[in-house]
Amino acid sequence: ARPEIIVLREPGATWGNYLQHQKTSNHSLHDLYNLQRDLLTVAATVLGKQDPVLTSMANQMELAKVKADRPATKQEEAAAKALKKNLIELIAARTQQRDGLPAKEAHRFAAVAFRDAQVKQLNNQPWQTIKNTLTHNGHHYTNTQLPAAEMKIGAKDIFPSAYQGKGVCSWDTKNIHHANNLWMSTVSVHEDGKDKTLFCGIRHGVLSPYHEKDPLLRHVGAENKAKEVLTAALFSKPELLNKALAG
Repeated sequence: ARPEIIVLREPGATWGNYLQHQKTSNHSLHDLYNLQRDLLTVAATVLGKQDPVLTSMANQMELAKVKADRPATKQEEAAAKALKKNLIELIAARTQQRDGLPAKEAHRFAAVAFRDAQVKQLNNQPWQTIKNTLTHNGHHYTNTQLPAAEMKIGAKDIFPSAYQGKGVCSWDTKNIHHANNLWMSTVSVHEDGKDKTLFCGIRHGVLSPYHEKDPLLRHVGAENKAKEVLTAALFSKPELLNKALAG
């Protein structure tokens, strides 16, 4: 069966009463649009950009996108996320037709191919600093998320193997060179004309590349990841970093 793209429409008179009784998600309609667009891009990496079904779905999305944004409902979020399953089924059907594989084998191939393509897409997109602000009781707070790719001393990378402006997502369970999803989180407040850091911490994913079959490479990968986390922790403490650099 042909998967259908989730059409996100502006709530009209008939939607109004319905949406009042729906729980909202943490995402907006535009968030869901971007999610679906990314999923279609991943599928196109596997099937090719000229696949007629994907082209049709992409055109539907472009026509369906609304200018005005609003919080999405839980049902809309679930429906948008179901697109991934539909795309994997489409890849499986194409694979079965092309290679004559049994249905289960074709589905396994499709799931792995989609996952690998999604990991590659997430890793290769620009990983950049994210800032959010919040005002509470007259104080202005800033939350800063600094990715490993931007942890530098001047223009110099702090890691032996540079990230090249990219990153390693949590789904990349075979990467032996870099820590997964490595970020430095900072919360600061603006007081008396200057910024004061209230919290600074390092977050990261699992340190073991557990889907790497070679035990030696798996061990090397775990060490590399742990070293990067420790390096990032040192980077988060400028006074300790300066002492370390001074010998």
